Amino acid sequence: MKKIFFIQSLIVTTLFSDVHKEFNVVIDDKSNLMWQDSYEDPNIILKEDEVAPIKYSPWSDAVAYCSDLQLDGYSDWRLPSLKELRSLLLLDKKVYPDTFISPYFEYVALSAEESYWTNTTREHFSGLAMAVNFYMGKEHIGVKTTKYYSRCVRDKQ
Repeated sequence: MKKIFFIQSLIVTTLFSDVHKEFNVVIDDKSNLMWQDSYEDPNIILKEDEVAPIKYSPWSDAVAYCSDLQLDGYSDWRLPSLKELRSLLLLDKKVYPDTFISPYFEYVALSAEESYWTNTTREHFSGLAMAVNFYMGKEHIGVKTTKYYSRCVRDKQ
């Protein structure tokens, strides 16, 4: 049993050597991005010093949520672009329990219906924006009034 755990740890360490977790964020040194990794529970009332949750909302609320987010001493969070959010997809490996995302992320939507908003909109269709589904391992177009999750990002400095 110890050998299996060691091999799995070695594989994870090798595959994600540029990624590490600190407090409520996942840091990707390769892309120079910091990702929010906290969760939303509508039954929890947050105190001033508690972790900000990942928001489940329509697109416009997701944009506002990320721009207002204060997490781990940073206030310059934003909704990621499609390219940025897509960079978290691991298309050839299902690593995390049934998802296509790095195992460093603790909070991930685990169903085919749950996606994450990006700030990438459709040029000729103002009511649409791009989203990423880590359970299915793909990107798709979403109607902006649909409720999806937000995983905020900031540039690592």
